[in-house]
Amino acid sequence: MLGLSLHGWEEVTVWALGITALAAFVLVLATRIVIILQREAIGESDIKVAEAREVAAKANERAAEANLMAEQIREKLAPRALSEEQKSALTSALKGKLPRVFVVVQRDLEAQAFALQLEIALQAAGAILHPQELAAGELLYVPAGVMMYRPGGAKSEDDMKDDPLYIALKKAKLFGGFTAGPFASTKLGPMGPQLDPRVHIVYVGQKSPY
Repeated sequence: MLGLSLHGWEEVTVWALGITALAAFVLVLATRIVIILQREAIGESDIKVAEAREVAAKANERAAEANLMAEQIREKLAPRALSEEQKSALTSALKGKLPRVFVVVQRDLEAQAFALQLEIALQAAGAILHPQELAAGELLYVPAGVMMYRPGGAKSEDDMKDDPLYIALKKAKLFGGFTAGPFASTKLGPMGPQLDPRVHIVYVGQKSPY
């Protein structure tokens, strides 16, 4: 019967242990390689995710800018309208202080609609209105709202600091400037259109497109 001596078995055992150790080493090395490759793959994935997020953030930023621009365009194109706060400011500041007022309006649908709102507020304050349209083709751009004339004229805003209409328009954030003398009229005089320089005048012009 074929057999191995004790010494022979010891050699086989040593070889077996060596092969086992080598196999274990190879397994550990392979595992580490797999882990390293996985980490690299995850790292590349994180980079791609970060890049995608950056692109999305820039796209959102551009969309927000476009929405803001569109809203600004809508505001510029939208017709003017008095808020409840503006109506209240006009009425309270002018109550019993403006007996008569000429309201001169440009021949423009938007200006006429806005002027009507002003006239209602002025009437609520107790003023007697004398409405009049500007002559055909006569333009008046008043971005802030309206222009005004005070009886006797004025050279600066400081000259009007105690004027009730000036105070009311400022309070309502509608003051768009003043004129030193009246122009346009509800009636023709010998020298053409004239207004009574003793009466307040409110000029409502076309809304500026800019």
